Amino acid sequence: MNNSLARPARLVVFNYSMNSSNAVFSHQRDVVIRLSSAYNRILVFTLEKEVSVGLPSNIEVVPIGWSPGKKIWSTLKTLYSLYSRAFLFRNSHVFSHMTEQVSALAAPLTKILRVRHLLWYAHASSSRALDVSIRLGVIPLTSTLGSFPASTKQPILMGQAIEPSLFEYRTRNTLKSGPLRLVYFGRLDPSKQIDELIKFTNAASIFIPIEFDIYGVSTFGNEFYLSYLEAIAASSPTNCRVTFKGSIARSTLGGELQHYDIFVHAFLGSLDKTLLEASCAGLPVLTCNSEYIREFSWLPWVRQYDPMSEAIHQYLLGLMMSVLSTNKNDLDLQTLRASEYVISRHSLDSWVTKLISILNSKSEN
Repeated sequence: MNNSLARPARLVVFNYSMNSSNAVFSHQRDVVIRLSSAYNRILVFTLEKEVSVGLPSNIEVVPIGWSPGKKIWSTLKTLYSLYSRAFLFRNSHVFSHMTEQVSALAAPLTKILRVRHLLWYAHASSSRALDVSIRLGVIPLTSTLGSFPASTKQPILMGQAIEPSLFEYRTRNTLKSGPLRLVYFGRLDPSKQIDELIKFTNAASIFIPIEFDIYGVSTFGNEFYLSYLEAIAASSPTNCRVTFKGSIARSTLGGELQHYDIFVHAFLGSLDKTLLEASCAGLPVLTCNSEYIREFSWLPWVRQYDPMSEAIHQYLLGLMMSVLSTNKNDLDLQTLRASEYVISRHSLDSWVTKLISILNSKSEN
């Protein structure tokens, strides 16, 4: 049974960004703003230097300026930022939003002060910082069971945090006349297997003209990957146009998605927010992601992927044919169901409500 504690007046947050123009992490700023109505004061330690204006008056931001290429120096800066303000942690709640490194550094302090410390972690692979955090009493949260390391302490499941107003549902035009407009948005790193998506579009262009737009930038240490993708795309057949569009602000992404027919995705790990955002906007999703397949198995073009029997690009080609063979009325009905499912199970408002409840709970899990 979950009893309630008296709510502390202060919340301490660790996150990557408080910058509304950050293409990947701007939603973390939205989460903090939503949380501000539940606490008298919120202190945010953010890894990024840039901080957008227009925050509620009860939010204070400490920009750490973490540099991925200077890990030791960044760790020392973070330790100083945290422990020089140790007195502010007393009688507070702590929430770490995808920042397990900061959680691990702060965990000795929060353990000594007996402060409730939650960490949102949505990756199927583990990390040393996650293990250290959990050993020191940090409570893990995640989106789905398959979005968390199987060998680690059982996390609290919360779904994802999608803002429906940014990804409004719209029906698609007929998909049979071509060219078929495909889109991918997200980080450009090898784990996302975007090279498999380009192979798929090349194969698909045998049957229908393809226009494939890729939104995103390379992650630190993977800058080579974009050059590799560009080289593959350069050899695409004339019936397949692949364009790298660069970064796009989350606030404008939903509007851009209205120009496309299908979202394609080949990441095999945790449940990507991009999958749910595309579904919320009404795009049919072609993916081999097992977490998405588990949640949306009722869609007629979604089926299990077996990497031992089928290459990814061949599997995606089969899904595309299934979408193209669906009549317009059925396609609209199914994509609307998918959008409504996302809103009911993965909305930002419900996610924040769950988070506040967990922060104020006595239960350890």
